[in-house]
Amino acid sequence: MSFRITIPFYAFRLHFTPGLNFLNPLRDKTTLRTGMSLKELSKDYQDAIQKNILNKGNATKLLDEWSTEDFVQDELNIPFPASKDGFTYPDFELTFDTFYQELATGYWGIIPTLGLEAFANDYPALKEHLKETVKIEFARKNYLNSVQNIISTIWFNQTELLRQDFPVDVADPGEDLINNGQENSSKLLEKVGKPLQIEKVQVYGRDEELERIVQVLKGNFGKNILVVGPSGVGKTALIWDLSRMLKSQSIPGTIWETTASNMIKELSGENGWEFNIGELCREFQNQPNDFLFIRNLMDLFEVGKYVGNSVSMADYLLPFISGGDLRVIT
Repeated sequence: MSFRITIPFYAFRLHFTPGLNFLNPLRDKTTLRTGMSLKELSKDYQDAIQKNILNKGNATKLLDEWSTEDFVQDELNIPFPASKDGFTYPDFELTFDTFYQELATGYWGIIPTLGLEAFANDYPALKEHLKETVKIEFARKNYLNSVQNIISTIWFNQTELLRQDFPVDVADPGEDLINNGQENSSKLLEKVGKPLQIEKVQVYGRDEELERIVQVLKGNFGKNILVVGPSGVGKTALIWDLSRMLKSQSIPGTIWETTASNMIKELSGENGWEFNIGELCREFQNQPNDFLFIRNLMDLFEVGKYVGNSVSMADYLLPFISGGDLRVIT
């Protein structure tokens, strides 16, 4: 069962020359369309959201598209001092159209013609952040190396923000939750790690070590493996070879390889890595025969700490490992 709701679609109209303009969707800064009406462009987005998000049970992603606060248009003047060599360019100032929203958590602003945005606690700070963002972008792309590059940033002489509402069909929340759990059961796992698919022999002369690991994995008790040895001795190759042997040893499951740096990168988000790592362990509960191969255990004790929190990712994982919710090789 589903119900219909209406969501707003925003796009900037960037005026280049008389009779020539482009449409740039607010949520897709890399897209420019010409010769298309706002209604046609919003219809494309309506179809894409319905097909690729809502029909797959991902209604929560609609929050990324939903903007209920009004936008305010303003101008941002950015002064640039003369070049250090004294002749490449003199002092000059550029003016850009900006649009900003006052949200519950602060102010969000965007410069449509440059595809840049910033966030701050108040509006004066937002303007300063936008200025710094522009200067960093100019330095990164070497815009100041030639006058032509500078001119290219102010090609558009006028900017408008347009809105077109469109309807979408959203599944019942209970149904959506079920579908979301079924279709995205490995969502975090696939971001954090990659399944080892080793076909060739990786290590020789380690039959005894491999046999000991195999016996642990076939046992009835804790199936977490810690491989200790000097750097370069072949610890990683040993685990790669183990993954190749799983089927021949009648050991079900897959070994997923990851690193501490990749875990903190992929698990950090709006909810925090602590919440997401719990979700990751719940995904492993649905795949009880799989293993997480973390390349370096000591790195896991260093990541995750921040001001006000002395708990590392390794500390946080310990209860999940001890409780059997997560099987680790490291």
